[in-house]
Amino acid sequence: MSNPVPAFVQRSVTPVVGVPGAFVRSVNGHEIKKFMADCKAAEAEGEGKNVSAVYLLVNLCTCTDDGRRVWEDSQLHATTDMPIAVATEIFEAAMTLNKINEKKATN
Repeated sequence: MSNPVPAFVQRSVTPVVGVPGAFVRSVNGHEIKKFMADCKAAEAEGEGKNVSAVYLLVNLCTCTDDGRRVWEDSQLHATTDMPIAVATEIFEAAMTLNKINEKKATN
């Protein structure tokens, strides 16, 4: 399971409208850079860029109500088992919370 959030790390957490019990958290600059690099790697491997970006950000930002990640980076397979409609709702909430430009994330 995920590690506890250290007290010195302040995260914004918001519920996902339309997905009861789901929350997304804010991410730091390092995590955003890793997300963008992972999107480029998925594109290089021939995976669909848009779908990969959705599941990568869902994996990174989905959290408990106190800001702890639900999945670690190595658990992307668990994220991709989620229906795309649910993943898209979480993705959009994470994009809004983190002020990520969708064109930049999915292209």
